Amino acid sequence: EDCVVRVWAHQNREQLIQISEHKKPITNIVVDNTTEAIIHTVSLDKYLYTYDIYKSDIAKTAKRLTYHCDIDGQGFSGAAQRRDNEHEMIVGTVDGRLLTYDIDYQQP
Repeated sequence: EDCVVRVWAHQNREQLIQISEHKKPITNIVVDNTTEAIIHTVSLDKYLYTYDIYKSDIAKTAKRLTYHCDIDGQGFSGAAQRRDNEHEMIVGTVDGRLLTYDIDYQQP
């Protein structure tokens, strides 16, 4: 796998943006439940990235808003977003743990 997220226009099938930040296969992409401009990606590289796909640069790369990393884990296997309160991300790990990340704040 090329570890790249690509977003395509539905109307003309033109590639709108490309995100190449993950270093291992991407296991899940979640469209934010508060705005369609935000997507969250998780990967076997242990990173959760949050992007604003409407704020892209000239190279058609989405603006990264936040990231979170599970340094001691084995990678992320899936993700979902809470629909109540703070809309945190719930991320499943390869080794069977569930982690919660507040995407409003950057990991220290």
